[in-house]
Formats: sequence, C-alpha cells, structure tokens
Amino acid sequence: MNGDSIFNDRPVLISTATCPNPGTATGATYCTPLGIFNDALPAAGQKVVPINYGTGAAHFVLNLRLTKAIGFGPKLKSAAGNQGQGQGGPLGGGHGGGSGGGPRGGPLFGSGPQMGGGGSDRRYTLTFGASARNALNNVNLANPTGVLGSRFFDTPNSLQGGPFSSGTAVRRIDLFVTFNF
Repeated sequence: MNGDSIFNDRPVLISTATCPNPGTATGATYCTPLGIFNDALPAAGQKVVPINYGTGAAHFVLNLRLTKAIGFGPKLKSAAGNQGQGQGGPLGGGHGGGSGGGPRGGPLFGSGPQMGGGGSDRRYTLTFGASARNALNNVNLANPTGVLGSRFFDTPNSLQGGPFSSGTAVRRIDLFVTFNF
C-alpha cells in the first residue's frame, strides 16, 4: 500500500466524520463511508485503523432435511435387518439408519443429498427426501470489500459461501430418491 513491502498494512484513520462525497480520493487520502483514511506511512502519533474496526453483517442459516423410507419385499430375519447396507458399494462405508453422517459430511454441514438405509425391516427400501440449504431464504452477504481505492469499499459484492449459500443462489433445495437393496 505504501511501498514498504508489507501487504496487509492498515491505513491511518484521520477522521470518523461522515464524508460529503464518499468514494473520492485526493492523493493518498480517501473519503469513505467509514471515515477519512490516509494510506501513506503513519507519522509519529498517528493511529492506524484498529483491528476489526469495520465488520461484516451477521449470518444466519437454517438447513433442513426430510426423508420418508418405505420398505417392501420379504421381511428380514433379524430386526437389525439392513442396517449398514446403505451406499457402501465395494468399499463398504455404508451408513444405515438414516443418519446424515458419513464420509461426505455430517448432518449440519452435509454437502448435498446423502442417505442411509432407512429404518425398515424389509429387504428393499425406497427412500424419498428433500434437503433445503438456507430454508428461510435469508440473504447472507460476504464480507465487505476492504480496498480503499475501490468504488466497492465497505460494500459486500458477493454471497457468503460455506453452509450459508452458494456463489449462485441464496437458497438451494434438492429432491432425491434412493433405492437400497
């Protein structure tokens, strides 16, 4: 920022007063919605912007997953039946019982449709389900841009990723069907 090879320098906070023309720059002085900043080397007695001076918006998400398992075919001999017969394949790793755990994530941070064997005492199980990420459709914005010279300074210009939303949608609903045998 100021030619000293330290990439994450913080600027000097000159004033917290509201600027008459936010987004304007005069030399090394920037007028922003958060105050007036100077990106030159701080002089003796000048204070740099404190850590966490500007923070992003709060985030909230409610993820929901509903399933309905229908068993059919001959009854199994034991009550444990098809527990563990889930999506194992040749390497095993099935996670019967309808729990959301397993190798692709847990029930809180699961990455999409994932199913267990269901709670049926029958040989075959057909399971219908729906999974909603951000079921309440709350818009969770990413952290605001922190580049002083940018016209987007202190403005989020994308959606928060991870469990909150994807880069393209605020809410995601997946419908799925699995057949266990």
